Amino acid sequence: MTRWEALQTRLFEQNRFTIKLGLERMRAALGAEGHPERRAPAVVVAGTNGKGTVASSLSAILGAHGLRVGLYTSPHLVGFEERFRVGGRPLSREVLLPVMEYVFQAYGDVNRVGEDALTFFELTTLMAALVFATEEVDVGIYEVGLGGRLDAVNAIEPALSVITTIGRDHEAYLGHAIAAIAGEKAGVMREGVPVVIGPQEHAEAMDVLWERAGRSPRYRIDEAEGVGDVGPGEHWSALARRHHRSAWKAAQIFLGERFDAGLARQGLERWRWPGRMEPRQVRVPEGVEGRVWLDAAHNPAGIAALAREVRRGVCGDIGAVVWGALGDKAQEGLGELLSELGVGVWAVEIASPRALTAEGMQALVPARLWRGSGRAGESLREALLSCEPDQSVLCFGSIYLLGEIYGALGLDVEALVTEAQESAD
Repeated sequence: MTRWEALQTRLFEQNRFTIKLGLERMRAALGAEGHPERRAPAVVVAGTNGKGTVASSLSAILGAHGLRVGLYTSPHLVGFEERFRVGGRPLSREVLLPVMEYVFQAYGDVNRVGEDALTFFELTTLMAALVFATEEVDVGIYEVGLGGRLDAVNAIEPALSVITTIGRDHEAYLGHAIAAIAGEKAGVMREGVPVVIGPQEHAEAMDVLWERAGRSPRYRIDEAEGVGDVGPGEHWSALARRHHRSAWKAAQIFLGERFDAGLARQGLERWRWPGRMEPRQVRVPEGVEGRVWLDAAHNPAGIAALAREVRRGVCGDIGAVVWGALGDKAQEGLGELLSELGVGVWAVEIASPRALTAEGMQALVPARLWRGSGRAGESLREALLSCEPDQSVLCFGSIYLLGEIYGALGLDVEALVTEAQESAD
C-alpha cells in the first residue's frame, strides 16, 4: 500500500461519515494557519441540487477570463483528488499528499488531538484553503457540503455567495420543511456581500432566501429572466442550462467591467461535469456494448429534474435502468418515474455503510420491474444485455453509484479529465 493509499484509508475510515455541525473548530484551524482562505477572494456555493454544476461552470467562465481558479467540490466520483482543482484540472497526488499528511496529523488524528479533531469534511475544507493559497489562485470557489449555516465551508468569508435550487435532503439535520431548509442554506449570506439566488422549484424557498438577503446586493434568476445568451450548449441538459444562468450572473458580479460575454460563452462551451445527464458509449467485460446515460439524481428534487429530462425525450428509447441509493436519502418520486419508464430495474448494492440494502431497494421498486441486485459492473452488464440495439440504459442515483460504474468501466481521474478536454476541443 502506498503512502497515499494508507493515509487516505485512515482518513476515510476514521471519520468520513461523522458530522459535527458548528464553525468553532474550523475557524480555529483557519486562524492557526494564518487564514490561508483570505489570500484570494472566495465564492461560496450552497444549495440542494446543482452546486457542482454552478461551481464548475463558474470556474470555467472565470478561467476563460484568464483567472487562475481553485475549485473545491464534493463528493468525488472516482478519485479523492477530484475534490481539489486548479485551472480546471484535479491537483496531483504529489501536490496533495504533503498537505493531507500535515492537516491529518495536526488537526485530524484523534490519538493526538482528542475529541476536538476535525471531521473528514472539515479536514478536506482546510486542505482546499491551504493548497489554493500555495497554488496562488486568483479566486477560490468552495462548494458547501451540508446545509450552509453550520457547514465547515461557512467559516470562509465570501466575496460572493451563490445559492442553487433548494429541495429536501439531509432532513435529519436540516429539517423537513422547505422554508427551514432554505433558512439553513441562507446562512452563507453575509450582510453587504452580493448573493445570486438560482431558480427555485418552491416559492417558499425563494421567499425565505430573498428576505434573508435583506439589503445586500441580491440577484434572483427566475425562469423568465434573461441574464445574457449563455451559448448554444448542445451537450447541456435543460437543467444544466438553468444552473449556467446562475454561474453567468455570478461571473458578471465578480468580474464587473472585466466581464466579457464572448469569453464567458467560450468557457461554458468547454465546460464538462461528469455524471450529470451524461451520455456514454460503453463496453463491459465479455464484449457487451451499449449506450448509457448517467445522472446523479439522488434526492426528490434530482429525481423530479431527471423525470422532466426523460419526458423531453433527451435519453431517447430507454430499455433498462440501473439504480442505487444511500439509505439516508429520500427517494420521493422514484416509483412514479420507474413505473412511467416501465422497464427492468437492476439495483446496485453500493459499497458504503450508508447504502440502502437490497431489501430496502426492492421495496421502492415496482415488483413487476425488479430484476435483482448486485455490484455495479454486474448490474450494468445485465441491463445492457436486456436492451435492443437502439436502446439505452439509464443509470442514476447516488454519486457513489456513478463512481462505481466508472470504476467498472476502468475509468480513473486522469481518464475522465482527458475525455472532458478532448470533447471540449
